[in-house]
Amino acid sequence: NTANTPKGRIRAGETLFKMFCIGCHGPEGKGLPSIAPTLHSDWVSGDREILVKVLLKGLGGQIKVNGELENYEAAMPGFGPALGDDEIASILSYVRSAWTDAPADVTSAFVRKIRSAEKGKTGPYEANALWKN
Repeated sequence: NTANTPKGRIRAGETLFKMFCIGCHGPEGKGLPSIAPTLHSDWVSGDREILVKVLLKGLGGQIKVNGELENYEAAMPGFGPALGDDEIASILSYVRSAWTDAPADVTSAFVRKIRSAEKGKTGPYEANALWKN
């Protein structure tokens, strides 16, 4: 299965990004004012566990992106119920490789581990609970 290779995940992730993420984050990952932040960010290049949690459960509250505190009209929805581990790994590998210098190293096994650990969590995370800066 080519989706199990880094290049395969990135290719699959680009397609999935266009289906699930582009509406808020834009075609180049630059975000939309008052809707969603840029993906050219410290969040995307940082801790991959936090990224998985955000995609699984969603994110709300004030968010500091690249050192700037920002507010958005609504919380990001969680995609955990709609997307499998392979799909989440692919999306995150794609955004990390497309818009940051971070390695595209999010695997389905890693997503599965975080999903299992977070199964009791309901609702979106508050940004300040995940990101201390």
